[in-house]
Amino acid sequence: MPLRRLRAGGLQVVERARPVPPKAKVDDIHFRDYGGVALITSSALRLTVLTPPLQPNTFELLCVRIAVGGKACIIAVVYRSGSEKVLASFPEELGTVHVIIFYADRHHR
Repeated sequence: MPLRRLRAGGLQVVERARPVPPKAKVDDIHFRDYGGVALITSSALRLTVLTPPLQPNTFELLCVRIAVGGKACIIAVVYRSGSEKVLASFPEELGTVHVIIFYADRHHR
């Protein structure tokens, strides 16, 4: 479902599009940039996108602080394509997600 339809339906959508590969032929008429991650919520929640101090290379990451009724939490949306080879650095990068979230939260309050 297109994200614009979800927004039109009154939902909040926070997204991080998949970066375009450096050698992509973006001037080609057939170029399409597919993918990315998104968080879709009720409009009753307050969302703040957190910018991590670094972006992993082996998976996609979207960090969002969600607040409602004086309470808050952080959600990390992590995606690694199952069709791509698992790189040796993946477990190490995944292990740093909690550090990335802690840092991002401390610098966005």
